[in-house]
Amino acid sequence: VKRIASMKWSLSGQICVAPDYVFVHQSVEKDFLDQLKAVVISTTGEDGKGRVDDFGMIVNEKHVDRLENLIQTSGGSILCGGAEGIERKARFVPPTIIHKPKMDAPIMQEEIFGPLLPVMPYEDLE
Repeated sequence: VKRIASMKWSLSGQICVAPDYVFVHQSVEKDFLDQLKAVVISTTGEDGKGRVDDFGMIVNEKHVDRLENLIQTSGGSILCGGAEGIERKARFVPPTIIHKPKMDAPIMQEEIFGPLLPVMPYEDLE
């Protein structure tokens, strides 16, 4: 979990090796989500703003708006972070965990290049 979080939220998720989403087996889904959320809170605080200076900024306001739209159109549950924590002028988007987004939502169809992590549970990969 810590490695996934580290790769996703380094430089606010604006690196090419950041995962765009995670599939997690239903048998470990709750534990995975609890641990992932705990990593975010320990790094950025309950409101996602605890270490804004250490976390990094989004490249420009246009991309802040794009990320906000991805959150708002995801169709999933926001487990931490979310659009409410966005500070457009500061170009800050908090680390955001999105549980069960719709598969046809833009967040699941395009490269995210930001601190948003959709988590999809599965029972069988086939």
